[in-house]
Amino acid sequence: MWASGIMCHFLLMSLYSKVVCVLLNSWDGNKEWSADLPEGEEALAITAGKAWVAVATDTRNLRLFTVAGTQREVISLPGPVVCIVGHRNRLLVIFHSGMGKSRDVGNLMFLEIN
Repeated sequence: MWASGIMCHFLLMSLYSKVVCVLLNSWDGNKEWSADLPEGEEALAITAGKAWVAVATDTRNLRLFTVAGTQREVISLPGPVVCIVGHRNRLLVIFHSGMGKSRDVGNLMFLEIN
């Protein structure tokens, strides 16, 4: 995943996920950081904006990190994540929101964070 001079990916280990970010335009010389997610929590999606990195997990958590690697906040999502996308200072999260009218169609909702 690449955005705004930040290259991030997540590694799936046997017991935990690890988020690894490489800052390609670092101002302070620290070019890489990593964060271990809690045991049993698996990263499903990752995106980055101008000054942040967001990770959606299988426990319906949305974890927001600064580009320096500090976890800023954890947001509980009301349903399983479908996808997340970031651009500059905006984050869009798409998640399932209950059953649809028929078995083939589900309800999706979104959350936009500025």
